[in-house]
Amino acid sequence: MPESRHVEYCQRNVPDRARSRLERLPDTTREKRCLQRCGTCYSSPFVVVDGDLRVGSDHDELVGALGGEAGERE
Repeated sequence: MPESRHVEYCQRNVPDRARSRLERLPDTTREKRCLQRCGTCYSSPFVVVDGDLRVGSDHDELVGALGGEAGERE
């Protein structure tokens, strides 16, 4: 069985509908107040997976790349 990834995201960067999709992933997800990536947070949708920054054009793309179900576009 593959190990669970650790997915972290800033509470201000991820809208509610994307947050609910992230929480349904089979991975460990953590919402944090701040991930100390302010420049990225202000400019792009992002998550941090096992310590690696992942940036996308929108949160739907990010969740899909993590294997989550597609949702409505952000």
